[in-house]
Amino acid sequence: MKKYEEYIKKNKLGEVYNNKSFKDITTIKIGGKIMMLYYPNSIESFVLFYKYYLLFKDYKIVIIGNGSNILANSKTFNGIVVCFKKCICKYFLYKNTITINSGVLIMDVINYLKDKNLGGFEKLSYIPATIGGMIKMNASCYNVNISDNLVSLKGINEKGEVILYKKEDLVFKYRYCNIDDNFIILECVFNVYYNDKENIKKEINNIKQNRLTKYPLDKYNAGSTFKNPIGFKAWELIDKIGLRGFNINDACVSTKHSNFLINNKSSNSEDMYNLIKIIKKKVKKEFNVILEIEWIFINF
Repeated sequence: MKKYEEYIKKNKLGEVYNNKSFKDITTIKIGGKIMMLYYPNSIESFVLFYKYYLLFKDYKIVIIGNGSNILANSKTFNGIVVCFKKCICKYFLYKNTITINSGVLIMDVINYLKDKNLGGFEKLSYIPATIGGMIKMNASCYNVNISDNLVSLKGINEKGEVILYKKEDLVFKYRYCNIDDNFIILECVFNVYYNDKENIKKEINNIKQNRLTKYPLDKYNAGSTFKNPIGFKAWELIDKIGLRGFNINDACVSTKHSNFLINNKSSNSEDMYNLIKIIKKKVKKEFNVILEIEWIFINF
């Protein structure tokens, strides 16, 4: 691990931390110590680091965005976590397209474009996620998918090859993109459209109020826990089996929205994982429906 830290520092490729945990970098505030947390200062810096890493591949590497859909094990992660949130260059606007660093929060993009009377992402307001993670799971809200306005994306594969994909090269479905799990998205290009600043403000404010009313945003959470099965809504199934408000210690089904599992204060990964298993088992028994998880599990 030491060689990676020295390589980053010697080549001024960003910041390295050895005293962080997943509690510090995930929205649900659960997870163990991280052996090395790396914040690249640019996409180019990360590519240099990653090609160096590929010479050895002696530790597991995990890429995260805002940590908003992650449940990490409470035991120590003996590997490298990379987060793009501190990259300096975030946007490049040219005519009717914008190139966005994969570590940029969607709300930052919306506000940046709003000030230029440009839109296209308003329906996705206040999703606490970064562009790269949203593309990987094809995040959506109010019948709008993050992939709708996608033109192309660039990333790096396990061989260290930087590859450009056009949207038509990819398959997007509900909460799905066929990009390989080991392919790391570096930046994305989207179409943008004229929209008056005041119209954008009004729409994002309406969405904000709606989200505050419906979701437990004042509690530690990782967003919606389960995908909606075809023909059903996950929260309704959980309600029908009487698990709204059910808890295992500080891991709890929200009383506000039962497809949100919350960490009341000091939940660990074991309690949260067991809560998920109980919900899945009871829904399968009662309705013969298998709930699919939206979250990403790390170090399980």
